[in-house]
Amino acid sequence: MNNTETTHNDSIEAAGLRARSHLKTNEVQSADRDLAVKCDLGMIHQALDSWVGAVTSGRADAPDLAVAHYAPEGVLWATYSDVIRDNHAAIRDYFVRFTALPKLSCLITHRNVRLSGDVAVVSGSYTFSYEKDGAKVDVPARYSFVFNRLGGRWLILDHHSSVTPTVH
Repeated sequence: MNNTETTHNDSIEAAGLRARSHLKTNEVQSADRDLAVKCDLGMIHQALDSWVGAVTSGRADAPDLAVAHYAPEGVLWATYSDVIRDNHAAIRDYFVRFTALPKLSCLITHRNVRLSGDVAVVSGSYTFSYEKDGAKVDVPARYSFVFNRLGGRWLILDHHSSVTPTVH
């Protein structure tokens, strides 16, 4: 074997090592990205569950707890309102009445999460329940939340909720 072939083979081997190293680096980076996405998805699920917990807490400060989940420019198009709530005062005003419903609870029955960088869209269905005249009232509804990562927290940028229509 002459020097040219040896150098060539050494170059091929070195290139192969670099390629394998690059592949391993890419695999690690890909695994890191996958882990980060899973972490973000977990945080988004937690943010939605935290919002449900705030709204249904039964606490006197429930309206404030709910509003704390909305971004400063957050918008609410609520289930029981014909007004778009586009600031914290208006959002709080809605939750003053809504969170006061007796024995208010919420069961998320479906959620679909899509993530794109610092924005996540969560849509699905939930059922709100409360007590009226001693009887339980169930209100099946559908929702869309747009979350935005701000300062390390996932906050609601846009929230639409409407009663699920009855199919005839």
